[in-house]
Amino acid sequence: MSTTGDSRLFSGIKRHPLRSFFILAYLGSWIFSIPFILSEWGVLDGDYKAFFVIKAFAGPFLAAYLITRVIDGKEGFTLLRKRITQRRFNLKYYLFVLLLIPGAIIIAILLQPNAFTGFVGFTIFDVIKYLILFIVVFFGGGPLAEEPGWRGFALPRMQNKYGPLLGSLFLGLLWAFWHAPDFLTSAQGGGPESRFTDVLLNFIIFTVLILSLSVIFTWISNKTNGSLLSVLLAHASVNTPQVAILPLFPSITTTQLDLMAMISFSIISIVIISSTKGELGYKK
Repeated sequence: MSTTGDSRLFSGIKRHPLRSFFILAYLGSWIFSIPFILSEWGVLDGDYKAFFVIKAFAGPFLAAYLITRVIDGKEGFTLLRKRITQRRFNLKYYLFVLLLIPGAIIIAILLQPNAFTGFVGFTIFDVIKYLILFIVVFFGGGPLAEEPGWRGFALPRMQNKYGPLLGSLFLGLLWAFWHAPDFLTSAQGGGPESRFTDVLLNFIIFTVLILSLSVIFTWISNKTNGSLLSVLLAHASVNTPQVAILPLFPSITTTQLDLMAMISFSIISIVIISSTKGELGYKK
């Protein structure tokens, strides 16, 4: 590309950083999703699950890095990286993200009418397993790959442009639709043998769930002075029970869990919106 072309590209990114970020986040992740999707549909032979993990790093994480370097230089990404290790915030927010969030999911599981059908039991080793899987999920299951983009790069700009509540809902929609290719795979109840109506219902439930989580994550970020660590822990606390606790209850489906989690987190988000009058702890 010519120097003039480079200049125009960088100029365009600087004028439209949010648009550029979401385009790169979607393209990077969706392209890396293709091998896993094709393997699920029997087009490719072999195990391509690694691409399911890599896609998030190739999407929001890489997009946040590249766009930040273009518009703010090396110093901008250094500040973004420091927010990931920003651990000095009130203890009650640690308790919220580490106990209340997974607690809401556990309650959602236990409230299922068929929850204990086939229940495999619970031992102290499951606690150890949860802690180990929490660390694995934190680094490789979405939080570290996604949150530097969603809450690190996009949220401050979207709050500044649209306000905290509307900005969170816009971000939540974009976050939900970023997951759309996952619904073609077994990861979200899809695949070649799935009915379109079931997949559509799963996606609608998932989208409402993500909108609620987006509001909650915004509030957490704002109340911890923009700490990305707090949101990373919250994201890991949402994802870990699905791989550490849900297998103990084999009769519960992903759709059932998402539905009850949607209700639980919707209630929490409504309480937060009401108590903060829609400001979600935001200070411009």
